[in-house]
Amino acid sequence: MMHYLFFLTIIIGIYCSCASKTQTKSNEIHNGKLIYNTYCISCHGILGDAEINGAKNLIISTIPTMEISDRIANGKGTMKAYSKLLTEEQIAALVEYVITMRKKQ
Repeated sequence: MMHYLFFLTIIIGIYCSCASKTQTKSNEIHNGKLIYNTYCISCHGILGDAEINGAKNLIISTIPTMEISDRIANGKGTMKAYSKLLTEEQIAALVEYVITMRKKQ
């Protein structure tokens, strides 16, 4: 009986841990969307493909996650830097949202 309770406790713990990570990721993407709608939509557009003022098309972008983060923080070309406006957590959330905009290839 003790073994049964032990394994049941472990299984419940693993389930709760996975559900919590999924919920956290979902919240991060939601927060990223709010940040995108505030700072990015005017140049990248609703779908990420507007290319206004030299903005890159986010739907077809293949740049790595770290480079997206660096471009948001430090800017590039006509895109201004956001490291003084956004926290590292906000930039990470924005990166997660931007990645969801990519076309599935």
